[in-house]
Amino acid sequence: MIEAKLYATLRTLADGNKSVMLDPGTPSVAAALAALIAAHPSLRDGLLADDGSLRSFVAVMVNGRDVRHLDGLDTPLADNATLDIFPPVAGGAATARA
Repeated sequence: MIEAKLYATLRTLADGNKSVMLDPGTPSVAAALAALIAAHPSLRDGLLADDGSLRSFVAVMVNGRDVRHLDGLDTPLADNATLDIFPPVAGGAATARA
């Protein structure tokens, strides 16, 4: 099996699921994302741009490695792989007080 772990707002889009188990033999990150979106259609807008590419602010890790430094959505998945999918994180500016 392949475990896709969802974080923060992505959990809300996936009906509160912290992780989703995918079939073994899911060949790539793209196929895994397609399976996630098929199971939870509201994830599409959170994960993919209009052209089907991964949104630039979404981080997808395969076994702890960012797919942007691998083969992107074509990164192959072995059985027992773990995907960690992070939504954008917004932060505020810190101000120093004297």
